[in-house]
Amino acid sequence: MHELEEYRQPYVAEKRPLPSPDALTEDLTIFDYDDMDAASKNMPDDPSRAPIANPNTASYNHARQSATSYFLTESDFSRIGASKEEIEQFKTLKNENEKAELFANIALAHPQNWEFRSSGRIPNWALYDGNPIIIDQAFRTYGENFTTYDKARLLTTRATSLKAEKQAEPEPSVTLKEENGKVELTGFNPPPYQTSANGCWSCSMQMLLQSQGYNFSQEEIRSHRPTHDNRSRKQLMKMEQRVDKATKTTVNTPSTEFEQSKFAYDSNTGQEMMAHAEAISGMAKNSLLHETEIMKYEPEVARKQGITREDYLKHAEAFCRKQILHALRNDHSPVSMLRGGHYITVVGIDENNHILYKDSQKDQNKTYEMSLSSLINPRINGATSVKMFWMSKIQLCKDKTSIYGIPTEDLKMDTDGRMIVTGESTRNYSHMMQPGTSVNGRMIQRNNGWNEPFGAPELFTDGGIIKNEKVYFPKQVDAELLKQESANLSDAEHEKLIRQSQEMFNVHPGMQTDTEKYSRDLDSLNREKQKLDREDKISRIEDMVKNGKQDVIANPSSKQKKAEASLQSLMTTALTTEIKNPTQSTRNMQILFAKALLIDNYAKQNKLPASPAALNAEAADLRNKLSLDEYPDSTLQSFLSDRQTLKAAGNILIGDTYRVPDERMSSYVNQMKEVARSMMPKEGRTQKYIDFYDAVQNVVKAGTPNENGLVDSEAVKQANIKLMDKLDTYISGKEKVRFHTDGQKRFANALDALSVLGLHAPGLESRVSDTVKKINTAREAKSVKNKDFVDISRFGSERARKEAPKEPSKTAEKTTQKNAKQTKALG
Repeated sequence: MHELEEYRQPYVAEKRPLPSPDALTEDLTIFDYDDMDAASKNMPDDPSRAPIANPNTASYNHARQSATSYFLTESDFSRIGASKEEIEQFKTLKNENEKAELFANIALAHPQNWEFRSSGRIPNWALYDGNPIIIDQAFRTYGENFTTYDKARLLTTRATSLKAEKQAEPEPSVTLKEENGKVELTGFNPPPYQTSANGCWSCSMQMLLQSQGYNFSQEEIRSHRPTHDNRSRKQLMKMEQRVDKATKTTVNTPSTEFEQSKFAYDSNTGQEMMAHAEAISGMAKNSLLHETEIMKYEPEVARKQGITREDYLKHAEAFCRKQILHALRNDHSPVSMLRGGHYITVVGIDENNHILYKDSQKDQNKTYEMSLSSLINPRINGATSVKMFWMSKIQLCKDKTSIYGIPTEDLKMDTDGRMIVTGESTRNYSHMMQPGTSVNGRMIQRNNGWNEPFGAPELFTDGGIIKNEKVYFPKQVDAELLKQESANLSDAEHEKLIRQSQEMFNVHPGMQTDTEKYSRDLDSLNREKQKLDREDKISRIEDMVKNGKQDVIANPSSKQKKAEASLQSLMTTALTTEIKNPTQSTRNMQILFAKALLIDNYAKQNKLPASPAALNAEAADLRNKLSLDEYPDSTLQSFLSDRQTLKAAGNILIGDTYRVPDERMSSYVNQMKEVARSMMPKEGRTQKYIDFYDAVQNVVKAGTPNENGLVDSEAVKQANIKLMDKLDTYISGKEKVRFHTDGQKRFANALDALSVLGLHAPGLESRVSDTVKKINTAREAKSVKNKDFVDISRFGSERARKEAPKEPSKTAEKTTQKNAKQTKALG
C-alpha cells in the first residue's frame, strides 16, 4: 500500500481516547499551567472581559519554551513533500521546537499534500484555536494518534500564530499614485497563482494585509486560527441536534453564528471574508476588516422610491467608485470583490471608471483592467449582490474613546480597551448599527447608510441603493498604543480624519446622536476650519507681500489712470472709514475691498465698469463668492493698505476659490474635454449659451499642456472664473427647464460642466451645492423620488461621454466618399 493511501483508510485503533463533548470541561482542567504566569492562568469565561493589551504573551512564551514532543518522523516529512536535504536536516535536529518549525515551513510550501484533510482525531478545542499552548496540550494528550495531516494542520497554525506575535511594527510597502485621472496602489508582491482550488480569498486577503504592512503567505492565512478564551473554547463542542427531513436521520448542525463561522476554517469551498475576520485581526494588530454590500435591484422595493433600474445601476456604480476611492486614498487598502464566485483584488481606478485589478487565477504579478459597470451590473441585475472588502488601521479620536472612519458614532473604546456599543439608536432601530459577535470580537452593521436615530428615513442615501455596511472589531487591541497615537494627532490630522468620516459615512466621531448637539458641534467644527483657513490665507498673503514685487503699468491709458485714481481713493477711504453702525461698517468694508479688487482688474484689462450701479452689484456678488464676511474689518483694512497687499490678497482669495489642485488638473481638463465634445452647437443659440459654450472651450484651451508638458494653472484659474460666471448667467432663469427636449440637452450640458467644476475645484464645492439647491427649489423637487430632482452626481464627464455625438465609423466614411465620387462622376 502507498504511504499516502495508508492515511486515507478508516481509523481503526487509537492509543488514547479522543475527547467527547461531555468530557470537554474535564479536558480543559488537565492543562498544565505550572509554567504559565497569572495572566494566562486566569483566562476569563466572559469574552467581553478578555485581556486586551498583548494578551497572549504568556502563552507564546510557554510555546517557545515547551518541551512538548510533536511525534514527528522521517515518514511525516516525506509525506508532506520534503526534499532529501530537508529530511537530512530534520535528522540532525534535537530540539522539538526546531523540528516543528522546519516541518511547518515545508508543509506551508506544499499545502496540496495535507490541507483540508482530516482524520477526525483532533479535538475541536485544538483544531479551531490558534493559541500555541492549546496546540501543545493537544499534542501532549493525543499526539501519538495524530496523522501526518493532523500534525501539518496544527503545526502550521502554531507557526503562523508565533509569527503573528513576533512581528515588528508594520511597515507598509505599497504606494498610492495619482496621475492622469488614475488612482492606484503599487508595490504589491503577491504569488503568481493561488495554491488552493478555492483559495482566491486568501490571495486577495494577502494583498489587503500587505497594504497595512503585514506580510503573510496565502497558505499562512488559510492556516491561521483565532485565539479563544475558555468560554468560547467550550462553545466549540456544543452542537444542536436536529432531524433532517429528507433523510429522517439525526444530524449535528451549528447552533450559533460563531459555530457556523468555524466551519469556514475546515473547508475548501467558497469563502466569506468576514468568516475569517477574527483570525485575520490576529495577524494585523489594531486593524479593522470592512465589508460593504450593495443588494440586487428589487423592482417592488425600488418602485416605491421612484427609482428605475437604470438609475439604481448608475447610483450603485457611483457608490462603488466612492467606496473604492475611500479605501485606496484614506486607508491605503485595495478592495476585494467577487467576480462570479471568484475574488479579485482592485488596486486602482481611473477617471473612466475602469478598475485595475489582480487575479490569482491568471497571474497576480500583472495588473488587469475592466469597466466597473461590467463587474457590478450582472450581480445587481441578477440574483446576488455586490460585496466589497478592505482593511484599515484603528484610529482613535482625540477623545480617546471614539473611532474615526467607521459608519457609526455609537461604538466606543472604554478605559480597559474593550469595544462597547452606546446609544439607544443603535439598539432600538433596525436601520441603525446592529451589535453582534463573531468569535469574541464585535461585528457592527448598518443598513442603507442612514444615521438619523429618531425615525426611519423616507429615502435611502446614495440615490436609493440598498446597502449594508459592516465593520469587524477584534476582541484584542493594544489600547495603550491607540491612546498614544491619539494623543500625538495634530489638529490638522484630526480635522482630516473627521472630514473623511463625514464624507464617506456621514458621521462625526466623538459626537452624540443628539441631533441638536450634532448640529452645534458640526457648526463649531466648521467655524474652527474657517478660522484655520483664514489664518492660513493671511499668512500666505503676508509671505507674498514680503517676497513679491508691485506691478507697474507702463504708459497707462486714460482708462487705466482713471481706474488707478479710483483705486487710490478706495484705499484712502478704507483707512479713514468710521461708521457708527458696526454691522453696516462691516458690510461696507467688505464691499469696499471687493470693489478694489474689481477696479484693479479693470485697470489691468484697460477698461472701466459699465456704471457705478454695475460695479456695486458686481462687488456684492464678489463679496459672497470670496466669503469676505469671515474676515474682520481690521484685516480687510490691512489688505487695502497698499497696492502690493491688495494684489497678494486678491491672488490668494480668488485663487483658492477657483484653483484646481495640481494632482487633479489632468483629470479636470480631460473631463471638461468630454463636456465640450458633448455640447450642443452654439450656432443659432442665445448669447448666454454662446458665452457658456466659449467658456468651456476656454477651459480646455487653458488646460492644454505647453511644449514642456506643463499646464498653466493660473490660466486655468482665470478660465474657471469666467466659466463659473457664465454658468451662473446661463442657469439663472432656466431652473425649470426640463420638458422641452432641445432646451433640456443644453441645460444638461451646463449641469455637466457645473459637476466637473465642483468636483475638481474644492473652493467651489459649496457654491455648486447652492446652485443645485436653487434649481431644485425652483422646481419644487425636494427629494430624489421627484422626477424633476437634480442630483448633481448623475451629471459630469461620464454622462457627457454617453451623450456626445458618435464618431462616424470607417465603413460610413468609405460609403460617404464612394457616394461623393459617384455623384461627381454623374456630373
